[in-house]
Amino acid sequence: MKKIITLLFLTTQIAFSQDFSSETMSEIDSIQQLIEIDSADCLLHYELGRIYFYEDEFNLAFSALEKAENGECLDNPYLFDKLGFIKYAVNDQLEEALKDFNTAISFDSTLDFTFYRRGNVFEELGDYEKAIEDYSKAIKLDSTYGAYFFERAFAYFETEDFDNAINDFTAAIKIDSTDSDLFFNRGFLYQNYTKQYTLALHDYNKVLRLDSLNGTVFYNRAQLFYHNFNQLDRALEDYTKSIELDSLCHKSFYYRGLANYDLKEYKKAEADLSNAIKINPEQYLYYYDRAIIYYYHLNNPEKVLSDLNKCIELTPDNYDAFFLRARVYDFDLNDYDEALSNYKKAIKLYPENEYYYLYLGQLYYYEFNKKMQALQCYNKALKIDPDNESVLYQKGIVKHYGLQIGGEKDFKKACELGYEKACDELLEIKIAENEIEIE
Repeated sequence: MKKIITLLFLTTQIAFSQDFSSETMSEIDSIQQLIEIDSADCLLHYELGRIYFYEDEFNLAFSALEKAENGECLDNPYLFDKLGFIKYAVNDQLEEALKDFNTAISFDSTLDFTFYRRGNVFEELGDYEKAIEDYSKAIKLDSTYGAYFFERAFAYFETEDFDNAINDFTAAIKIDSTDSDLFFNRGFLYQNYTKQYTLALHDYNKVLRLDSLNGTVFYNRAQLFYHNFNQLDRALEDYTKSIELDSLCHKSFYYRGLANYDLKEYKKAEADLSNAIKINPEQYLYYYDRAIIYYYHLNNPEKVLSDLNKCIELTPDNYDAFFLRARVYDFDLNDYDEALSNYKKAIKLYPENEYYYLYLGQLYYYEFNKKMQALQCYNKALKIDPDNESVLYQKGIVKHYGLQIGGEKDFKKACELGYEKACDELLEIKIAENEIEIE
């Protein structure tokens, strides 16, 4: 989820609108002259720090406010609020900031912006329940600031309370319906967590009306069209727009490639996946899916092998890659020893796939003439799926023609399951045994 860092602007403006009017730099000179006369006056140091604070001169502000803290202004909640803010947002001193916010609240429990800032610290520390509690207090004191709802939404998100997160984004939108980030984040939650895809689409459309150059939103909307609405043409348009706005978005290239694949535009799909790989050469899935295109549609076994080798280099436990590589060695390159090694590796990594045993069994039988090993493979496959007609058929072949120990029951069961080759074999056996007369 997209969290825009506007903390400095939001928090300083909140405090400013509540407590103080703007001051000019000429006031700084006047205050400094007064400090030269009475350097122990904490109010002068506080006033100077306050002016620097709203000018975003936080180092100067911190120096002045610390001098005020050392004087007689120790009951001023605004002093500790500002010190806490600088320690948190500028100096990254979270625990020290927390102490200052606690002190400020102990003096005045009606400062909504102090509860908000302390909530920021709790959120940064990963204590989301306390963050929610403080944001809720800030909202109770003043419900007109969208930032309070915005931050509480993120704290709810971290606690996986997605419904309340959505409610808070909705409340923030009611305060400011021109903030595209609010619609984006709510749409993101609808899309990925509550699975309300139509509402997500509505929010993304709203974002693009407010910000037509947001490539991330085009990508997210494309994902909706591709995965949830089955609108491939619209998905392609949005992936393309995302790429135009961000030519380094490898995910847009990848998913546009998948959409082109679904449309049987295999060369376009290959080009998109190649671009995705150029941008992010460490993503194994890009190589694997491009290998699929090369293998099944572009008839390029050398490139298939190259991509699978890279895929396995990146993910050494990728059993699908080992299996496909075994098939390349087996059926395209006729390197049966390598095929055998890769089938075995795939099975070792994932022994629950009956097709791995099926192909290994066929290799044993047809290329190595190892009938018993083939039969063992088929038996293991049938333990996983007793009704796999292809395995039953191959088992019947080994038993009837290889070992000459029957096989009719396997052919019969495969035939009953609808496997025509098994029915033909069964017929041939009956003819050979003169159970059926040929007219």
